[in-house]
Amino acid sequence: MLRVYILLQLFFVFNSAMFNPPVLPRDAEGYVKSFVIEDLNSSQAKEARDFLDEYGFVVIANVFTPEQCEQTIADIWDVIESLVGKQIRNDQTLWTSK
Repeated sequence: MLRVYILLQLFFVFNSAMFNPPVLPRDAEGYVKSFVIEDLNSSQAKEARDFLDEYGFVVIANVFTPEQCEQTIADIWDVIESLVGKQIRNDQTLWTSK
């Protein structure tokens, strides 16, 4: 058992020393920078592609309408509530800052 513990310690020390998460560009509100792309040949599109190449993901703003977002959120709640067997989306007793 001691051998497993030592191996785990070495694994975490080794990996934590190698992994340095990138500092992501953020907007004025503290969210990860997003891009509004109206034309695939625009400077914003090029910036978004460069961001994707550098960080491995990109946030494209305004892809969905507010209505589509609301429907998607409702669909997600429907799945969660089907799994727990009761309606919980408006149960404030479940809301916590932790």
